[in-house]
Amino acid sequence: MKFNINFTMKKSLLYAASIIFAAAAVSKAQNVQPCATYGAQEYFIKTIPGYKEQVKAAEAEIAKNFAKYKENKALNKTAFTPAKSYTIPVVFHILHTGQSIGSVPNLNESVFINAINQVNRDFQRKGADTTDIDPLYEPLYINSRIHFALAKKDPMGNCTNGIVRHYNPNTQWTQTNLYNYIYSTIGTSNWLPSSYMNVYIVDAIIPAGEVAGGGTIVGYTYIPGTSPNIGSDAIVYDANFLSGINSIRSLSHEIGHWLGLSHPFGGSNNAGVICGNDDIDDTPATAGYYSTCPDYLTLNDSCAPGTRPNMQNIMDYSGCPKMFSQGQVEKMHSVLESSVAKRDSLVGVANLIKTGLLNNTSPVTCAPIADFWANKTNVCSGQVANYVNTSYNSNPTSFAWTFEGGSPSTSTLAAPSVTYSNPGKYAVSLTVTNASGTSTITREEFMNSSWNADDTSFPYSESFENGLPAKWNIVNPNYASVAWSTALYGSQGTEKCLILPNANASFGFSDTRSHVDILETPQFNFSNTSALSLSYDYSFARKPGVTGDQFKFEYSLDCGGTWTALSGNASTAANQMATSGGTMTVPYIPNAANKWVTRSYNATTLNALNNKRDVKFRFWFQNDPSMGDAQNLYIDEFKISGTVGLNELENELGLAIYPNPTSSTSLVEFTTPATSRVLVSVIDVTGRTIEAETINTNSGETVKHTVNKSGALRSGIYFVTINVNNQQITKKLIIE
Repeated sequence: MKFNINFTMKKSLLYAASIIFAAAAVSKAQNVQPCATYGAQEYFIKTIPGYKEQVKAAEAEIAKNFAKYKENKALNKTAFTPAKSYTIPVVFHILHTGQSIGSVPNLNESVFINAINQVNRDFQRKGADTTDIDPLYEPLYINSRIHFALAKKDPMGNCTNGIVRHYNPNTQWTQTNLYNYIYSTIGTSNWLPSSYMNVYIVDAIIPAGEVAGGGTIVGYTYIPGTSPNIGSDAIVYDANFLSGINSIRSLSHEIGHWLGLSHPFGGSNNAGVICGNDDIDDTPATAGYYSTCPDYLTLNDSCAPGTRPNMQNIMDYSGCPKMFSQGQVEKMHSVLESSVAKRDSLVGVANLIKTGLLNNTSPVTCAPIADFWANKTNVCSGQVANYVNTSYNSNPTSFAWTFEGGSPSTSTLAAPSVTYSNPGKYAVSLTVTNASGTSTITREEFMNSSWNADDTSFPYSESFENGLPAKWNIVNPNYASVAWSTALYGSQGTEKCLILPNANASFGFSDTRSHVDILETPQFNFSNTSALSLSYDYSFARKPGVTGDQFKFEYSLDCGGTWTALSGNASTAANQMATSGGTMTVPYIPNAANKWVTRSYNATTLNALNNKRDVKFRFWFQNDPSMGDAQNLYIDEFKISGTVGLNELENELGLAIYPNPTSSTSLVEFTTPATSRVLVSVIDVTGRTIEAETINTNSGETVKHTVNKSGALRSGIYFVTINVNNQQITKKLIIE
């Protein structure tokens, strides 16, 4: 057996910048590792007791079955004729986090249908490029009679199109986390690997082992019988590689592994490094080819002198994959006829009936399964959220939305826009229908409408001497990630600061790769403020060799619904925080004043925030996607100042609005220091003026103006504007 060749060898190949199996449209400007199957296997051999023995036993069983298959073929003394056909039920699990633009959930179902069609062409020798195959190996490329079909029945026997969408934050998939496979593990409604070939579609795969250059992994799976648990007997695949023939052939490559094939250069992910071999007679020993596609007539691989390598084999890493060999087909057949990982049951008649691929009486078009998301789930009161229908299984022909606390409260549009006037957390419901049926989904407390910025005064200063202040918020989207806390290393002579203790976790563990940690400020009301300035102190180091961690300082004008990085914030093109403590191999501590840096933003940089009612900021940090070994980050002395001229007018007028909130009328009381012409207006959240009255006042006269005399104002939030000689102040009024 040769699966374990080079298992412990360090990765020494610097991957070329060009992309193997990659579509030209792929935007990720990183190196690419076409397959990480053996990297994951290496990791679990080191971390799971008994897993190494499990791998060896599975490999031995596969080898025995393959040898028996070839022996039976030789005894029959007939030419190889794959008379038997095999059908494999497939389900795509599309993991997404609800984004509506440029993200996984927007992949049309046709993308997955095209992918399966291309895989079938690869396995059945129906591609248009067979005439370009090396004539030495072209006769070995045969129709495998293996057919892949999207399942037509789900585990509960319901109609499905085999393309399922799941709201799941693991779209940044971590290879080391075996709990990610929640849809293919044991469970009443789960898609067991003994019945379906499960393909998880994600935004990115975070490696279990090193990827040179912090690169992108296209996909990975496990050789049959070597899955660390039941659910992981599946394929994980990067959504960015689902277009273009060569990109989709990466999926064919992973399916080859799933059916028992190794790389022609052996059981590692290191093409081009060392001579290796699989256990297939018609795939010669080779070091493999990474991303290149030299003229096959000029090749003379030193690994098998006098023999041209099968460079165009789909299981290699070359830039021109085109074929499987006859021996590889025989091995895949031997796996499908064996009980290893229950592959024989999966292609059996009983399972094909169960999955709807035989004797199926389900409708041609399934009922849709309701699903939705919005462009943001946090808004300020009075702002708009745009909804998007992400229903799947088939296209709905009608929509029925219900928006608690929203305006409109109902809609029949596919993509409605909704305004939320009052603070609160509100449910959203969607019912979708077509000729085959109806489905409804309700998400409780889906939309958070808030406005709490009125009581913030300036200048604002926070030194974190008493820990995390009220209204500051920690957002920790990654399970078991580190979190912000208090440390005893303050800047500018203070005692305390905030710390993101990356080193305390990541120096001992590798499961923090690409983890994001966020620290949000309260909301600030800059409607009466100009000439803003902002600053904070930070202290940061890096572990040697780690450069992929990223930092952003951002602001939001819609209560955290959307975020924008402040210009001038990035210290490098990757928006990384410049180090103040250099590089260190032990957890970093800012033990000297010169370890701190003050980052400041002037009025010009902050101009977009002037006269905005609800502004909040956040510190956003992401661990290196490949290494995960980020150092500790410290934040202190957060300060905001500005010219608060209009508040002086409020004090000068002695302005008061009471009662507020009110269920009927409210009094606006003020005293003008000079003879003035005062305009008092009431404006709703859409900007429409509801009431307006001009009052001529004398110096020192106290005015009491009644708002909502007619009682016509409905419950909601309004803004009372007092304009005195072209100076204006606005206050919020709540009608209950």
